[in-house]
Amino acid sequence: RQTPTNRGKVVLLDHGPIFRLASLLEFGPDKLKKPQAKDWWDRLYRQWAFTIDIIVWLDTEDETLIERINSREQRHAVKGRYSTEARQFLVRYRMAYLRTLRRLMDYRQPRLLQFDTGQVSLEEITGEVLAACRE
Repeated sequence: RQTPTNRGKVVLLDHGPIFRLASLLEFGPDKLKKPQAKDWWDRLYRQWAFTIDIIVWLDTEDETLIERINSREQRHAVKGRYSTEARQFLVRYRMAYLRTLRRLMDYRQPRLLQFDTGQVSLEEITGEVLAACRE
């Protein structure tokens, strides 16, 4: 709500508000799914829609994601679980992400850059994101 003092600078939010909103929407407490939470959700969507200029969505096919989840030291909700369970989790998360994006776009349409990390190199992704930030 304050006037930005970082004119011309980029602020990158890794696991930022879209990730958090989607996670809360799908996996959060039941009270957030009740009609009484609607105003709270609306305020959040509106706030972030007018705060974010670019959304970078990194995704790839389920098998690759599951392999990455299981090979990293980081903990994850589906690490070590059966492939079917992991796929169901990924579908739920993607759907929550899409619902979150749709709600944001009810207020404003931040630019969406979507990449398949199994098909597009890190260098290509970085180049496109930097180019979008310069625009």
